[in-house]
Parts: sequence; C-alpha cells; structure tokens
Amino acid sequence: LGDTYHKLKNDDKSNLYYEKALALNPKNDYIINNYSFYLSLQKTNLIRAEKLMTDCIKRNPNNATYLDTYAWCLFMLNKYKEALSVITKAYNNGGKKSAVIVEHYGDILFKNNKKEKL
Repeated sequence: LGDTYHKLKNDDKSNLYYEKALALNPKNDYIINNYSFYLSLQKTNLIRAEKLMTDCIKRNPNNATYLDTYAWCLFMLNKYKEALSVITKAYNNGGKKSAVIVEHYGDILFKNNKKEKL
C-alpha cells in the first residue's frame, strides 16, 4: 500500500502504510529502502530515513541500491562529504550500471566540487 499510495502521489497515506509495515516487520530492508527513498524525495523526516538506512546498510554493506538510497538521504541532509563516500561505494559495487545511481553520483560529485570527475 505504501508503494501504491506513493505512485498516486498521496504521501500522507504512503508514509502511514510504510510505518504500519515497519511496525510489523522493522528489519524488512525492501520496505526500509523504498520508504527512506520516498522520504528523501519528499524532503521530510530525513533524520528517520537516515537512521533506517544506517541500520539497513549494516545488514547489507555492499548492496548498491541500498547504498544509493543512504547516500541520497545524506545528500538531502546536506551531508555532502559523507554522501560522496557512500555513493562511491554504491558506484563501485555495480552501481555504474544503474542510471539512477550514476545520476546521483554526478549530483553528489558536483556538490563536493569534484567537477573534474564528472
């Protein structure tokens, strides 16, 4: 339901159902990843998203998708240096095959004044 309401652009209901899902299964990394990414797009509850992703990354330290979401949460919190470290790891763990990860990598490089690497 969280994904469905997100696609319908109903963030309040989407967030409500993600919270309900996490109450039932607080270590479901798929739910954590999607919810955290959607929070980052909404630019809301970013500290919650960062915390959720910190725990997710501990369980999945080399998952490029999860690393990308974590990096994007850090980026949205203006933690550009930390975001660069994480997105670089995502990129090097298969992320260079993902257009989204490559785009995020470029955005984060730009904010870190690493334009020569673009």
